[in-house]
Amino acid sequence: MRSIRNTLVPFLLFALALSGCQTTGLSKEQRDLLQQSGFYQTDDGWMLNMSAKLLFASDSDQLSPEVKARITNITRQLLKVGINRAHLEGHTDDKGPRSYNDELSTRRAQSVANAMAEAGMDSRHITVRGVGQSKPLYDNQTSKGRSENRRVVMIVDPSHY
Repeated sequence: MRSIRNTLVPFLLFALALSGCQTTGLSKEQRDLLQQSGFYQTDDGWMLNMSAKLLFASDSDQLSPEVKARITNITRQLLKVGINRAHLEGHTDDKGPRSYNDELSTRRAQSVANAMAEAGMDSRHITVRGVGQSKPLYDNQTSKGRSENRRVVMIVDPSHY
């Protein structure tokens, strides 16, 4: 019994310490910058929901100059504190065929990835995923709701740091 306890206790302490590292892999400086930039912590990582500024017009994957400048600024700030990886998730409203919206949402995420790469982030460290109309945040029955659902979400995963 004693040998099991002598083996099990250190293993459990190691596992607990390791899990703590995975959830808090970001430095205080990195976490502070994320919070100041509008990111919020979720189970999937730190998310910046870019719907606060409408990223895309209906049926478009083009970034406005203002949005591109915002993405450039955020990317440069992330790089300054050593955050050099991001995951981008593109979204659409529910107008149009589901298959088309899936493809459009991927193009939207790729547009943001291209802007981040132009700002200095290595494109190999940026992943994109389109989820189409499957995750609306707002009611698609109103024009305001639809416009808010045409967005890209930037995610920083702390387990990479």
